Amino acid sequence: MTALLAAQAASKTFITDKGRKLHAVSHVDVELAAGETLAIVGESGCGKSTLARLLIRLDEPTSGQIEFEGADVTHAPEGKLRGFRQSVAMVFQDPYASINPRLTARSIVREPLDNFRRGTMAERNERVNWLLSRVGLGPQHASRFPHELSGGQRQRLALSRALALRPKVVIADEPVSALDVSIQAQVLNLLRELQAEMGLGLIFVSHDISVVEHISQRIAVMYLGRIVETGSTESILSKPSHPYTHALLDSVPRFTPVRRHRRELIKGETPSPFDLPSGCAFRARCPNAQELCARTRPELSATRAGLVACHFPLEGTSLNQEPRTNLNGGPNDISDFS
Repeated sequence: MTALLAAQAASKTFITDKGRKLHAVSHVDVELAAGETLAIVGESGCGKSTLARLLIRLDEPTSGQIEFEGADVTHAPEGKLRGFRQSVAMVFQDPYASINPRLTARSIVREPLDNFRRGTMAERNERVNWLLSRVGLGPQHASRFPHELSGGQRQRLALSRALALRPKVVIADEPVSALDVSIQAQVLNLLRELQAEMGLGLIFVSHDISVVEHISQRIAVMYLGRIVETGSTESILSKPSHPYTHALLDSVPRFTPVRRHRRELIKGETPSPFDLPSGCAFRARCPNAQELCARTRPELSATRAGLVACHFPLEGTSLNQEPRTNLNGGPNDISDFS
């Protein structure tokens, strides 16, 4: 089956004013099927947002390619990306920085409809009213400016704008990280409802692995510009194979004393993307590192649960011993992770 959106060996290197090379994304393969939710997780600075920008063609890869519905759009000029721009939308981390502060909520949502000349003016206004209502914004919000809305309302506004053209894919880059936990749950529930309702493919970028549990079917873990593990959400959370994934999960706060154990928190600093180490980039922080890790960079290889880039993957380690949280309410609502 052809992937809806995919990156093939995609890399992005930025050159500084002094000529130094910053390796933001290195040889990443990732794909999204229609109607699927893929979460991309990792520490700040690991390249998640750059990968998201490559996938939506806001940035052009240094090497590799981006494909949409089987067609290569890597180097397509802006004039030939019209269909792609209507089919793939993005929701940014800071809605206030990504929407025009001089426009009202109604004008912000109608802007893409005007730009692509979708329907008559009456049809556009009807579509705008429906979208605002669908994300929980009432008629009283339509004439307000972004600074007159709360953070959660602005993110809902950004989401309604992203959905205006009926896209096939939405890329959400840290869409709830700046929101209070209770508002996070509302936005996540809304995303899940809209995805199911519209059949959207969703790429959800986050540093918080406890959040992606509630929304994704698959997880790709990034470290220093590379994918180090992929698999189903259930397998990644219950039996991670990569030591970095293990440590990332172990850093999640736990308030249910089902089982007490010594946490294996990540030690040391992330290597500089300007000067990538030889072999495995995680080896200086890995408790299982051996001589081979310094000599040879591990490539993604198949495991029972997915793919892992590690010479000495963990076997059968179960980290998620606590009851799963439930965004629909109940004793283990997402607020338990505040």
